[in-house]
Amino acid sequence: MPGDEFSWRGRNYTPDRMGDAIRAAKASEGVTSVVLLYGDDATVQDIVDVAIIARAAGLPAFYKQGDKLNPITVSR
Repeated sequence: MPGDEFSWRGRNYTPDRMGDAIRAAKASEGVTSVVLLYGDDATVQDIVDVAIIARAAGLPAFYKQGDKLNPITVSR
């Protein structure tokens, strides 16, 4: 979404709030990973934000480009 927000289930979230929402859904709904549906307008920052969201929820992160699912790895 424009303005550094992500859309999920009809709501828009900042990366921090999205991490909270995904963490809650992990336990209650069995969410197992975070995937960025990579479009032509996605940026490297979007990929970094998805990694941050996934890390906050304790889940693996991926981005989907075409038919390929690519893991996002963060080393620190």
